[in-house]
Amino acid sequence: MYQFYMLHMNNIILGVKSPVTRFSLHVPSEQSNNRVSTSEYRGIYAMIQSNINGWIRRLTGIGLRELTVVNMSKQCLKLHSTIFSCETITHLQFRNCRLGLPARFPFTKLLRLECEDISFGPRRRFGDFIRECPLLEDLKIGDNIMSDVTNDEIGRLKELKIFHVYLYGLYGETVSGPTLFTLLESLPKLKERHLDFKNCWVSSRDRMFATFSGLDSLSLRGIDFSISKEILCVYDSIGCSPNLRNLRIMVSYVDEVIALYLGFGNVDPFDSGEAKSVIMGRLRKLVSVELELFKGSKNELCFIKHILGRDISLEKMGVQKTRC
Repeated sequence: MYQFYMLHMNNIILGVKSPVTRFSLHVPSEQSNNRVSTSEYRGIYAMIQSNINGWIRRLTGIGLRELTVVNMSKQCLKLHSTIFSCETITHLQFRNCRLGLPARFPFTKLLRLECEDISFGPRRRFGDFIRECPLLEDLKIGDNIMSDVTNDEIGRLKELKIFHVYLYGLYGETVSGPTLFTLLESLPKLKERHLDFKNCWVSSRDRMFATFSGLDSLSLRGIDFSISKEILCVYDSIGCSPNLRNLRIMVSYVDEVIALYLGFGNVDPFDSGEAKSVIMGRLRKLVSVELELFKGSKNELCFIKHILGRDISLEKMGVQKTRC
C-alpha cells in the first residue's frame, strides 16, 4: 500500500508542468505509527531517499521558492547539491539532513533559513553556507550546527532581523555575557531575538552595556532563576532594549545535584542589590510579557514584582506554572 502511494507521489511531482513555489516533506519517526512494521518503515524510508533528490531537481527547475525537509527518522537524509543551483529560493528549512554543499552557489535571494542537526561534506561548514546568503533576514539555528560557524561569520549578516539560536551549540557548556552581546551588537537591524540557554551556563558576572534600540521582541529559553548570573543576564538583556514591546521567558531549572557540583547553589541576587542596580526605566514600551514553567520561587516573584512595578503600558501578561 505504501509503495503504491510513493509511486503515485513520484509520478505527480515528476509530471508537474506549472510552477510549484512551495514544497514541504516531513519524514515521520520510526515510533510515530504503530501500524507500520520496522521492515515496512525501512522500505518507505529507502524509497524517500531514492526519490527525494529527483523531486527537488524537478521542482527547482520550475521556480521553487520555499523548501522544507524535516526528517524525524534516526537516519540522516542525504540531499544532493541540486538545491543550491536554484536562484529563486527564498526560504529553506532542514532537519536531520546531510547537504552536498558546493564551493559557490547563488543564494542571493534567500531570506529565511532554519536548520537543525544538519551536516555537510568533507571540509564544508555551516559558516560556508551562510557566507553565500548576504540578504538573510531570518535565521534559526538548532543543535549540532553552531560549532561550524563563528561569531564573525554571523556578524556579517547585516540584514538579519530575526535570530533564533541554541547557545550550547555555539559556545558549549558556558557562555560569556559580554561575548554574546558583542555578537548581537554586530547585527544592526535585529528586531527579534530568541536565545536558548538550555544546557549552557552564563560564565561571567561582567556587566553587559549596549543599546539595542531596534529590538522589538525578546525570547529567553532555559533561564534558571536560582542562578544569579542568569538573572543578571536577563536584566541586562531587557535593560539594553529601550523599545522592547514583547518579552517571553521560559524557565528551566538544573538538577539540584548538578547545581551544587557547578557551585551555583540557591542564591538570591536581589538581596545583593546587583539586579536592582540594572537600569529598568527603559521598559515603558513593554506591552506583552509571557513567563512559562515558573515554580513560584522567591526570585521569580521578585522578578515579576520588578516588571509590574515599572511605569509601563503593559497590556498582556501570562504566567504558566510548571506541573512539578
